[in-house]
Amino acid sequence: MGYGDGSFIQQGKNKWVGFKTIDGTRYKRTGPNKTAVKAKFAELAKQLGAGPVGKPSRATVEEVVRAFLKRELAGRDRAPSTTDLHDWASRIIIDQIGTKRAETLRVVDVDDMLDRLATEGNRLTAEPAPMSRSSMLRVRNTLSQSLDYARKREIITRNAARDATIPAQARRTADRTALSPTDARTLLEALRTERNGLMFALSLRLGLRPGEAAGLYWSDIGDDAVNVTRAVRRIGGRVEVVDELKTSSAKRTIGLPADFSAWFAEHRKTQAAEHLASESWADDDLVFASPTGNVLDPVSYT
Repeated sequence: MGYGDGSFIQQGKNKWVGFKTIDGTRYKRTGPNKTAVKAKFAELAKQLGAGPVGKPSRATVEEVVRAFLKRELAGRDRAPSTTDLHDWASRIIIDQIGTKRAETLRVVDVDDMLDRLATEGNRLTAEPAPMSRSSMLRVRNTLSQSLDYARKREIITRNAARDATIPAQARRTADRTALSPTDARTLLEALRTERNGLMFALSLRLGLRPGEAAGLYWSDIGDDAVNVTRAVRRIGGRVEVVDELKTSSAKRTIGLPADFSAWFAEHRKTQAAEHLASESWADDDLVFASPTGNVLDPVSYT
């Protein structure tokens, strides 16, 4: 029996007695069977303005979202990037509607939040800008999963986010355009003269994710292969190298083309010269680093 379910006793062939505490008060109900008694308690809870398990449904949206992150999401085997997206979305939800009661949250409340995000953007950023459709979908998804978490635990009765709609004027993400073979070869040649150009060439030629390329250590580089075992990830506003990839199957060994082996050798010589010229160097292990040997953020690095 789960917490808050109450207790039920059969006192005869067609008589069941139930006891349940709601908002600090203990109640008794009887019926011909256990189902009937539960139904009476559900109706009583509704009349008293409490959740269907008998506990007051005064939990705010913020409390529900934080409970989802702490108890539900933390127990799932999710990629770090997925967890980061939920954390990002949860901060926006809490800022926008965190103080509202989850039980009385209406679809229109969620619609209004999405409308604001489409026009005003995320107020937590230094320079808010209208949010894209794909970003709002992530926000709605995190809210919906949080409310479902509460609904399954009978803290609320319905999920208001499920029927909310993304505004039609929401900015759509631009379609990605693939490079032609000729353009790809031109870009590869241009990257050879760029500092850390090899980092981007690995993504272009071998399919490494930007974070995977930025997280490579020299011990990962062989004469004819590269071992992908870690990645750069943003944690609390800082970029760090972590031993976690997007999925468990992402750890892999990839053969290096002959010209890339030579490129790595050239890159190492260039980096060694930078190291000697620098007054301090943060990390000798990094294949790709800043002019002072620090971790690079591939998203903002230019």
